[in-house]
Amino acid sequence: MATAITISLSSLGLIVLARWGCCLAANTAFFFRRSGVRRYLEVKPNPGAGAKESWALITGSGAGLGRALAFELAGWGFNIVLHGSNAAKLEAVKAELRAAHPSRSVRTLVLDARIGGQLHGADLEAKLNAAVKSLDDIHIRILINNVGMPQARPEVRPPFDALDTFTYDELLINVAGNAVFPMLLTRALYPQLIRNQPALVINMGSLAAEGFPLFPSYGPSKAFLMASTAELRLENRIEDRDIEVLGIDVVGVTGTDTIKDDPNLMLPDAPTYAKYVVRSIGCGHARVTPYLPHAIFLWVIRTLPSWISDTVKANMLKGLRVEAVAKLKTANSSQ
Repeated sequence: MATAITISLSSLGLIVLARWGCCLAANTAFFFRRSGVRRYLEVKPNPGAGAKESWALITGSGAGLGRALAFELAGWGFNIVLHGSNAAKLEAVKAELRAAHPSRSVRTLVLDARIGGQLHGADLEAKLNAAVKSLDDIHIRILINNVGMPQARPEVRPPFDALDTFTYDELLINVAGNAVFPMLLTRALYPQLIRNQPALVINMGSLAAEGFPLFPSYGPSKAFLMASTAELRLENRIEDRDIEVLGIDVVGVTGTDTIKDDPNLMLPDAPTYAKYVVRSIGCGHARVTPYLPHAIFLWVIRTLPSWISDTVKANMLKGLRVEAVAKLKTANSSQ
């Protein structure tokens, strides 16, 4: 009996180790692969029209990671549509982008990501249809849903906090910007992406989607976005569409509106992270963590027993809230 139990446990251990080994080999290979982004640069003529150059639309590209992704894709040869709600900020980035890449064309799309929580029915439909119609003359082949709205501005209040500290409107608008808007914009732009196949949709996720506390609206919104990624990817298979859908698990990036710390191993700057995102294109996976230190961290979090993982998550966010409160007090006292 004891021998049988020993053999069974040993076999189970070998199976687990073999599975981990296969995952490790596959993930290691991923970090040394070349990007498949060039596939979306191929110029093909539309029926009854001449050939058109490829364009990429990046939401929330007035600053931070969105801006970095715009510069990265322009460097690969894409024309760029910059999206945001601040026209002046977009025009400034447009000027910088054209100066850095004079052979590339750049447009701006001013559209408030909160519209899903502000407009309804015919008004919402008219707003979205007008936005995509303004882009109907170009060949959009990449859509990156990067826009991300923090739960609160760190200079005003701690961005990590409990559900009952937020107003109803704060929660609604945050979900509208982070979950509803990407879905609506993808829907509005999808006829163009179908027409311009092969095409690509990238949805930018977040560590908060792993069930970290003090993210009552932001975390669930990003989890929704990742579920939408998986759904749309398989939907394209059913409909026989050549549209790649890729989810990116973002752990942390500095050089954004909300994180301005110095870069370090676990906190790369936006231009660095943008290169890893683009390198992951064409990997064949539905969801990836493109930056190796982040991938290791998430693997540990997902592998630990739940009682240990929950303790790590709770302590981490509790500490971050204390740190945010201290920074806010220091900033207010110095004014």
